[in-house]
Amino acid sequence: MLLFLVIIKALCELIALSYLAMLVVGVFNWKGRLGNPVYKLFDLLASPMTKIARLITPALVTDAHTRVVGCFVVFVVWMAAVFELGQQCRAAPEASYCVKKMSAVK
Repeated sequence: MLLFLVIIKALCELIALSYLAMLVVGVFNWKGRLGNPVYKLFDLLASPMTKIARLITPALVTDAHTRVVGCFVVFVVWMAAVFELGQQCRAAPEASYCVKKMSAVK
């Protein structure tokens, strides 16, 4: 269970950084961002969460706003994973992930 949570947390961080990179690329050229190959790469990395956000939002939400919903979903899942990892580490502090985190804190 601990390994699963670590993987979920890492995937959430990757997708969140992809959304952030898309925003940064878009800031430099907002009108031409959809043709930018770097933007397309980050959009490809974040597309699974954008598709999930499209499924859970009503039809009133435009495709442009599904990325915002996807980013929020990633944040909620990441927070849940971090909270559960904390609970798992309090229950079994001898687990390898917990030992590495505790030794990094000291």
